[in-house]
Amino acid sequence: MMNPQINPYCSILAVVVLAATFCVVGQAADKSNACIPDPVLYASDEIIVCESMFEDAHRTVENAFASVTAYDEGCDEDLSDDIRVKQINLIKPNGRYEIALDLDEIADTFDILPAGTYDYTVAKTQKLFHYYFIFKPGVYKIHYYIEDDDGNPIDAFRAKREQVIIVGDACSGCLGCLGCDRCAGCRDDYIPGFIRDQDFKRLLSDWLLIGLSLLVMSSYGVLTKR
Repeated sequence: MMNPQINPYCSILAVVVLAATFCVVGQAADKSNACIPDPVLYASDEIIVCESMFEDAHRTVENAFASVTAYDEGCDEDLSDDIRVKQINLIKPNGRYEIALDLDEIADTFDILPAGTYDYTVAKTQKLFHYYFIFKPGVYKIHYYIEDDDGNPIDAFRAKREQVIIVGDACSGCLGCLGCDRCAGCRDDYIPGFIRDQDFKRLLSDWLLIGLSLLVMSSYGVLTKR
């Protein structure tokens, strides 16, 4: 009985067909496992009441911005770092219209952040509230969006969210604190750490300036006595 000979070309063809089959099956599996993006942005509305040396007010600001998070429920991904502020509107008392605020001008004018460094992130917007908005009673509507990997807004309905923060009437009258560390009732131990650190550095520089001035004056006094 003769043994059948295997045609090498048939073997090669069989390998090619098998590889192609695995490739098609793999692609189908990848498509079936591909996630469908479903970004959702969360933010809670807050009312700021200024009592007890602004302790509760600053805590409310912290809680308000801590609630601003984003998550892609379809692809199981945290998007909180990609949240940006589109704008902040001041709602007039009659509620019939809103005024869009110039956040860059506010940050630069009151020396809240180094000039030109406001980047519309949640963290730096929170700082604007600690230093400025908390002393300006009113109703503020913050418009958020989520950026994609290229820095463009995500066009998904669930990714669009507005947050309303109401600053009570009792919070007025402390804008002087922006330039005076001794203004009572405006800054306290409950301000977030990164703001306290900044204040400490500024206070240290003030004392250094005073020390140098006294040194110059004492040196001048010694020279005049001679």
